[in-house]
Amino acid sequence: MIKFETIDVEIPKILYHYTDLNSFMGIIEKKELWASNIMYSNDQAELQYPIRLLLNRLKQRSNEEKLNNIDLITLSTIIEINQTPRICVFSLSTKKDNLSQWRGYSKSVPGICLGIDTSLFNMQKFYNLERAQLVKCKYDDEEHINIIDNIINESISAIERDGRLGNENIMYQIYERLYSYCPTIKTDGFQDENEWRYIIEVKDINASSYCFRQRNTTLLPYFILKIEDLKKVIKEIIIGPNPKEKITEDAVIDFCLKNGLRNSQQFGTNISTSKLTYMNW
Repeated sequence: MIKFETIDVEIPKILYHYTDLNSFMGIIEKKELWASNIMYSNDQAELQYPIRLLLNRLKQRSNEEKLNNIDLITLSTIIEINQTPRICVFSLSTKKDNLSQWRGYSKSVPGICLGIDTSLFNMQKFYNLERAQLVKCKYDDEEHINIIDNIINESISAIERDGRLGNENIMYQIYERLYSYCPTIKTDGFQDENEWRYIIEVKDINASSYCFRQRNTTLLPYFILKIEDLKKVIKEIIIGPNPKEKITEDAVIDFCLKNGLRNSQQFGTNISTSKLTYMNW
């Protein structure tokens, strides 16, 4: 079972999810958020980074008695050939109306920034999830080393408790723990995103909430998070920079009203257009 890290920072009341206009319409009409399987990320280098960190750290600690016989080639093979845990993530940010995010989502259609009440992610029992948690991504190199050391140390401790100390067993323990931390480790090049992730371990592949959709040349697995009451969850809607700001905002307001979201900062969902002047049209 995946072991998530302990939250050591205060969770913000509102976090922001950036998406495009089409996906925004799906979220509102279907009343659901989609957490995608991290193994199908657009950036595969993101997953390779913590693996490289782990192998390099094991090499640095190879003089330790319990690690000096670990075969890094064998460990790399174990990581490569074993089916990874089904881990789905839903990405959020502390950054509201952020230029770098709009560059990613304001392309052929306007981007949308949703201000989401994080109390939604406390409803794990409602989703019948065994393992799910909202976590803050780590960008600092020193923090990364501490995380990797925890993976190694926890693996050794688990083996010692079970009385099965041996290189192969340690390697499998390391492998199992690696993917519990992978979603939280990102290079400092992404630090401007200030990302938080709601991470879900999918235990039952037959669960009705675990679905698939076509994307490019493959199938993308994802987990559906249902929203019971849009008004309690979607607190802000910011429309990204676009060439038809006034009519786009009017249309979004009417679309939301039709789906039960009233444009009101005090009594509903605050709908506005970005204050930035980024142009990509």
